[in-house]
Amino acid sequence: MLPFYAFCQSGKTCDCKKDLDFVINHLENHYAGFQDNVTSKNKKSYQTLKKSLIEKANKNKQTPITCLALLKEYTNFFGIIIYMLNFIKHYR
Repeated sequence: MLPFYAFCQSGKTCDCKKDLDFVINHLENHYAGFQDNVTSKNKKSYQTLKKSLIEKANKNKQTPITCLALLKEYTNFFGIIIYMLNFIKHYR
């Protein structure tokens, strides 16, 4: 399980690309299971998923709910469950 705070205020649009970049960077650099989940056999699939989600995050203004859906799609690759604990602005 991965506790997660969506960085957007409820009911507003948000910078989902920034939030997605944060989660991607965190998992790629700090998730102990990253190397076990992204192997030479599925690295291309991982890169395709990541590129697709970044394009989606850039394409439209995202609400906190739609942004969370993108983040969940990313973390589903690793089998990680995200719990949305709170909407807050500029958590980092």
